[in-house]
Amino acid sequence: MKKYECSGSDYVYECQDCGYIYDENLGAEHKDHPARVKWHELPDSVPCPDCLFR
Repeated sequence: MKKYECSGSDYVYECQDCGYIYDENLGAEHKDHPARVKWHELPDSVPCPDCLFR
């Protein structure tokens, strides 16, 4: 996942394989990642929520 600054201390991450955007403010509820969970707080083994690319 490639990190982009969104606003202030907020970040979004883009999967380099499928283009999925992980917004830390929104999370990925469909994969049990609640809103406001920082990407770096997730285990290193967590893949892209959409395509499962690491």
